[in-house]
Formats: sequence, structure tokens, C-alpha cells
Amino acid sequence: MILENDIENRLIKRVKDCGGLTFKFTSPGTRAVPDRIVIYKGLTVFVELKASHRKLRADQSLMGMRMINKGGAVIMINSFEKVDWLLHVLEEYTNDHCELSTPQEMITEFLVRFGNIGAFDKWKREGGNT
Repeated sequence: MILENDIENRLIKRVKDCGGLTFKFTSPGTRAVPDRIVIYKGLTVFVELKASHRKLRADQSLMGMRMINKGGAVIMINSFEKVDWLLHVLEEYTNDHCELSTPQEMITEFLVRFGNIGAFDKWKREGGNT
């Protein structure tokens, strides 16, 4: 069992090592917002962290969907492997799409690709290492 704090520390280290930024996200008066904001090469991703054995609460799932419906990029991470996968996808995506002119275009394209529920499993089956 991996603790949420351990996964958060891995995310912070990996994002920093890759030249990105990550901030703790709180929104006083608003429940269920994601734990972290990751900013990497023009993309902003909201990250909800969970221990390996935990699941999203209903209000967290609803908030994530509200944010996605407004154009935000939101992901739940509950393993070291998913931290590594997120950084791999962000790096690969930003390298492949540097011709896009605005961060919103990048986010929209990223959501189309990142929103594929099977993407992590496919990457893992293909030997996904970063």
C-alpha cells in the first residue's frame, strides 16, 4: 500500500526534475478541488492524489467533471507508475505539438488524447517506461 503523501512527494520531485512547476491547490469555501496544480510547458493539469487503495469521493468526481466540462485537464493519480506516466505523456505531448499557438489549444488537444481511459493501460502493456 502506497500512502498519498508518498505519491505526492514523487509527483513534486518528478515535476521539478522535468522543469515544471507544481503547487498545492486549495480553494477556501469550495470542497473537493484537486490537490495539486501541475504546470508544464504551457499545459496546466489539476491532479487529485489518492493512496493506492483509495478511490475518489462522489464530490471529488463531480468537481473533476465540472472542471473538465469547462476545459480543464484533471487526473486522479494513485500510484508511482501513474506519476511517471503523466510526466511521460506531458513530455511526449508538448514535444509533438509545439506548433499549437495557444495553451488552450494545447489543453484541448491534450484532453482529447489524455481522456482516453485505456491510455494508461495501453502504455503499460507496451512496456511504458519513462
